[in-house]
Amino acid sequence: MGELSCGVKMKTNLMIQQIEDWLSGNCSKSWDLRMEGIAEDTAKRMIAVYFESKDELNTFKQALQEQKIQ
Repeated sequence: MGELSCGVKMKTNLMIQQIEDWLSGNCSKSWDLRMEGIAEDTAKRMIAVYFESKDELNTFKQALQEQKIQ
């Protein structure tokens, strides 16, 4: 397992399993997803996702923006 040197923290309505399924199917290097809580004001999940590869972080961000994770 390589060093998880980059990541993103975010709020989302997506289920953790949806995100994990996408990561498993689209990342060839190491990653880690951590549930950090629930935002009281919006009831969204607060998560942190860390990656070994900056390219995979960018691909993840693009997939979120284009709503490809379902």
